[in-house]
Amino acid sequence: PTTNTYDLAGTFTFTRITTSGTLTFTVAGGGSQVFNAPFSSPINFNIAGLSGDGSSKTVVATFSADVNCTYSATYTTPLCCIKPEAPALSVTNNACPYVPGVIQVTRPCGAGTKIEYSVDNGTTWSSNAPYYGFEPYVLLARCVRDGQASCFSLNSDGAQISPTECPPPPPAPPCSLTVTQQTQSACLNNSTNNQTSDDYFLVTINASATNTDSRRYEVLYGTAADGSGGNQLGFANYGTATTVGSTGTLVANGTVQTLTVRDLKNPTCYKTIQLQPVASCSTAPPVVNPPGSNCPKVPCLPIVAVKQ
Repeated sequence: PTTNTYDLAGTFTFTRITTSGTLTFTVAGGGSQVFNAPFSSPINFNIAGLSGDGSSKTVVATFSADVNCTYSATYTTPLCCIKPEAPALSVTNNACPYVPGVIQVTRPCGAGTKIEYSVDNGTTWSSNAPYYGFEPYVLLARCVRDGQASCFSLNSDGAQISPTECPPPPPAPPCSLTVTQQTQSACLNNSTNNQTSDDYFLVTINASATNTDSRRYEVLYGTAADGSGGNQLGFANYGTATTVGSTGTLVANGTVQTLTVRDLKNPTCYKTIQLQPVASCSTAPPVVNPPGSNCPKVPCLPIVAVKQ
C-alpha cells in the first residue's frame, strides 16, 4: 500500500539439466528476473516492483538454450492501495441543563470509500456510528476503500468527547387549583312545603388550575381531611361552570357544609370550600293524623267510587 507495487515470488521446479544460457522469468507488461547457467532445480525467483491493479497476469519461464522449453502460470495481482483522504470530525459537548452533545462528520469519505470509527485509539474499528455517551473518550475516524480492508486513510484528528454530568432537573411545580366561582341558590323545598327534611339548595362552581395535564375538575362532598374519597356531585372542564346539589346532599338546615373541588386526574390537587348556611324554607305545619290512623303523615285525599 505504501508504494502501490508488489513483489512476485515463487519456486520453479524442472527436470532439464542446463549448463549454458539463461533462465528468464517474465511477467507480461511488467518486470523479469534472469538466472545464468549453470542452475539446478528447484530455483526460487522474485520479481520486484510490479504494479498491481487486481487483474489476471501470467508469469512465463523460458530457457534461452531451448526457446520451446517454457512454462507459464496465471495469477491475480493484488489491488494496490491509493490512500483516500482522511475524514474530519467535530464535537459539540453537552451543556446543562438540556443541550445534548453532538458528533458531526465535517469532511465525509469520498466515493468508493466508507468511514470507520475507533474509540480505543485505533485498536479496533467499526462502521457503526458512535454515540455521545456519558463517559469521556477520544474518537478517531478513517476512510476505507470499498473491497480493500487494508487500504485506508490516515486517522482523523482525535475528537475529544467530554460529557458534563448535569444535576437532576428540579421537580415539576405542584398542581394548584383555584375556585373562580362559588354561587349558592336560595332554599328549595322540593315541592313539599310541609317537610323540612328534604329542603336543599344548589351551588354553582367554576375552577381553574395550573401545572396539570387534566382538562377537568370534579365537585364532591364527604371527602377525607386529605381530600381523598368522597361522593361526586358533578364535574366539568376547567373554565366551565357546573351546578350541583339535590335533596339529601346539600341540605338546607342552617348548618355550614363543605365541598371539595378536585382535579379529575390528580387527587392531591384540590381545594376545600365552605358553603354559607341556608335555612329551611318549608313553612306549612306538618300534618298530624289522629291516633290509630293508618294514613301516612300527608294530607289524606277523599276517594270517590263511581259505579259503572
